[in-house]
Amino acid sequence: TEAILGEIEIEEGKNEVAEGVGFFNTIFLAFGFIGLFVGAFLIQNTFRIVVAQRTRELAMMRAVGATGRQVTVLVILEAVLVGLAASVIGIGIGVLLAVGMRILFDAIGFGFPSGSLTIVPRTVILGLLVGTLVTTFAAILPAFKAARVPPVAALRETGSTYFKSLRRRAISGGAVLVLGVTMVLVGLFGGLDQGLLLTGLGAGTAFLGVSVVAPLFARPFGRIFGAPLPWAFGVTGTLAKENSIRKPRRMAATASALMIGVALVAVVATLVASAKTTITDTVREEVLGEYQVQVQGFTGDPTGGISPELARELRALPEVAVAATWRIGDWYEPGSGGDDSTVSGG
Repeated sequence: TEAILGEIEIEEGKNEVAEGVGFFNTIFLAFGFIGLFVGAFLIQNTFRIVVAQRTRELAMMRAVGATGRQVTVLVILEAVLVGLAASVIGIGIGVLLAVGMRILFDAIGFGFPSGSLTIVPRTVILGLLVGTLVTTFAAILPAFKAARVPPVAALRETGSTYFKSLRRRAISGGAVLVLGVTMVLVGLFGGLDQGLLLTGLGAGTAFLGVSVVAPLFARPFGRIFGAPLPWAFGVTGTLAKENSIRKPRRMAATASALMIGVALVAVVATLVASAKTTITDTVREEVLGEYQVQVQGFTGDPTGGISPELARELRALPEVAVAATWRIGDWYEPGSGGDDSTVSGG
C-alpha cells in the first residue's frame, strides 16, 4: 500500500490526460501556424494593393510636405488599428466556435466534462498580440513602398509605366525556393528527430520562394492561357490578357493569394487523411481477429471480464481456427525500482 498526497495524484492524472490529447494539441498548433502564415501572406498582398490604389493620395501628401517616414508611419498605424480590431472580432468568433463545438460534441455523444467554458486572460492577451503583430509585420514592406512614392505621381493621370528588371527577384526567389525544397527533403528523408518541424518550415519557405519567382512566369502564362480570352469575350478579353502581361508583379500577387488558399485546403485534407490512415492502421495492427468476444460495456476493469474457459470452448469448435485471449490490469514486477512490491500498470 502506498499513501501519496492528493496534489500528486491530481498532477499525475493531468499528465496522463495531456499525454492522451497531445496529438490533438499538435494538430491544432499546426493549424494555428498555417493560419498565421496564410493570414500574413494575404494581409501583405492586400496592403500592397491598397498602397498601389492610393498612389495619387500618398503622392499628394508628399507634395504638401509629408516626409517618406511620415507616410510609412501612417500605413503602419493603419495596420495596427486594423489588426487590433480584427483580433478583437477573431477572439469573439473563437469563443462562439468553442461553444458550438461543445454543443456538437454533446450531440454526437462525446461530451465535454461538466462545467462552464474557461477563458483565461492569457488567451485574450495572446490573441490580441499575435493578431496585431502579424498584421503590422505583414504591412511593413507595403509601408516602405508607400514611402517611395514621388510627389510628382500626384500629377499623373495614369500609373507609372516604369518596368523594373526581374533579375534580382529571380536570383533571390530561386535561392529561397531551393532552400525550402532542401529543407523539405532533409526533413522527410534525413531521419532527424525534428524532421516534421523542419518539413513544415521548409514548406513555408518554399511557398515564399514560389511567390517571389511567380512574376517570371506571369507573362508566358498570360500569353498561353489568355489566348482564348479575346475570342471568347471580345474587347474585354483582350484588355484582360494585355493587362495581365503588362503587370506581371500584380498578376503574380493576385495568383499567389489564390495559390496559398488552395494550398491550405490541400494541407487540411492531407492532415485529415493522414490522421484517419494512422488510426485505421493502429486498429488493424492491434485487432487481428475477425471477431471479438467481450463483456457489454467492458471498461478495462481487471476484476471483470470473461472466463478463460470460454476460449477453450471456442478452440474446440471446427469453424474456429485460432482463439486468443488477452488480459488487462495491474501486476507486481519484482525488482522494479529496488522494491519487490512495486506495482506496475498494464
